[in-house]
Amino acid sequence: MAFERLDSPDHVIAVRLTGKVTGEDIARYREILDAKLAQEREISLCVDFAGLEDMDFDAFTAGARADFELLSHLGRFHRCAFVSDKEWPEALVRYIDPIFPVLELKVFPAGERAAAIAWAAEPKAEAEPETPAVRFLTTDREDTLGFEVDGRFTSGEMEQLVGEFQAWLDRHEKVRLLCRMKRFGGVDPSVFLQSGLIPMKLSAIRKVERYAIVGASPWMRTMVETLGPLFSEMEIRNFAAEQEAEAWTWIEAKPSESAVAEAAYLRHCS
Repeated sequence: MAFERLDSPDHVIAVRLTGKVTGEDIARYREILDAKLAQEREISLCVDFAGLEDMDFDAFTAGARADFELLSHLGRFHRCAFVSDKEWPEALVRYIDPIFPVLELKVFPAGERAAAIAWAAEPKAEAEPETPAVRFLTTDREDTLGFEVDGRFTSGEMEQLVGEFQAWLDRHEKVRLLCRMKRFGGVDPSVFLQSGLIPMKLSAIRKVERYAIVGASPWMRTMVETLGPLFSEMEIRNFAAEQEAEAWTWIEAKPSESAVAEAAYLRHCS
């Protein structure tokens, strides 16, 4: 049997995959997931991959389609536990965790399935009130905008930001940007399903001449350096937090007095 459902609390989907997984197995998983989403306000997931050997084409395509559709429900997931003696689940968790920190992910060694289910079943801690993740920083140039990232991007905030940013882009042929990364708290997965996000990004790519990113974490700097060459018409450069003055010089703009005062205050406090 390639797909086996395991005993678990009502709010946890626990399954074991062994041998070769088929499209029929993925369809069974989808039925369980849809039923659980209809019954529970919040759910967790535990998948035991220890015995997985292969996956046929139907399973791969059905799984990819299910993963994409899952984005619209990801805000209702609390924890995802993976049981495996392979390396790829650990690599997957390291890649996803910084982007979706609101979703707790953990890999357990083969043989620790009971511990994985118990961890997935633990109740969610009381969440702190959401605060805006982005604050715009005015500059001495109409065609240059700064913004500070401090927190988690929510769907409601992103919708407002997309509208404001697109309106600003529409007023200019070419623009320059500076992003001050104070704290990146991740992204509400439903953000990626908003209809205006992709057109706004494409518009920005065509119009941005220079984009300075200040204080990004190592994984984000690596991503910028890797993807930068793909955008031949836009110069992208990383700066350390203490190099913010150099970043403003590079985009040939100055922040407003309030932005300068706050940056100095933050450096003093840190």
